[in-house]
Amino acid sequence: MEASLLDQMAEIEDHHWWFVARRRIVHAVLGRLELPGAARILDVGAGTGGTTRTLTRYGEVTALEVDPVARAHLERTGLPVRSHPLPDPTLPDGSFDLITAFDVLEHLDDDAAVLADLHRLLAPGGWLLVTVPAHPWLYGAHDARHHHRRRYTREGLRGVLVGAGLRVDQLSPWLTLLFPVLLAERAVQAVRGGQADVQVPAAPVNRLLTRVTSLEARWIGRGRSAPVGGSWIALARR
Repeated sequence: MEASLLDQMAEIEDHHWWFVARRRIVHAVLGRLELPGAARILDVGAGTGGTTRTLTRYGEVTALEVDPVARAHLERTGLPVRSHPLPDPTLPDGSFDLITAFDVLEHLDDDAAVLADLHRLLAPGGWLLVTVPAHPWLYGAHDARHHHRRRYTREGLRGVLVGAGLRVDQLSPWLTLLFPVLLAERAVQAVRGGQADVQVPAAPVNRLLTRVTSLEARWIGRGRSAPVGGSWIALARR
């Protein structure tokens, strides 16, 4: 991801509707898991740390981030930060009870190899929670600027998780209610060209979008699947 985007992200991820929505869905899913009292957690591709900080409610969090710009923001959180890319043979088998990777897999040249290593790093019965962008046909200027290698089909995401030895517990789209808006936005980008920066909408719009996406968090947090959406959230287990 471009350095300027990372700096923008650090400034807005606490209140931009998209980041708020993702955190709410993540916590809705994690809230129904029976994790150990002091769970060992690894947040892979932690970015600038907005979501990483909130994972501390579940246990002891270690952040993994290879980008030096993002890592500089992460280090201000006071959490342990690793920079060795995956696969990482220096980490012992079964090191973590929960591993998260939020919008990370689409950046990787070899997502299968990284997922295989995450399977190795999970303790028996440990959980992996990931989010990725959906639908290859939606790939556009936004994806290119964020250095996405791919967007995922349902079958493609399930296949790479199962291929790594994981059992998929839940796989659901999200951004369901806003999917028509996303389609319209991508159509405009395709016609007009240009790039989509990470910007906070006007306050009333931002509040409305946050409320709309919060409805999805309640639904998905109950273990249900939404019908359609612009991203996937998947929960898998070793």
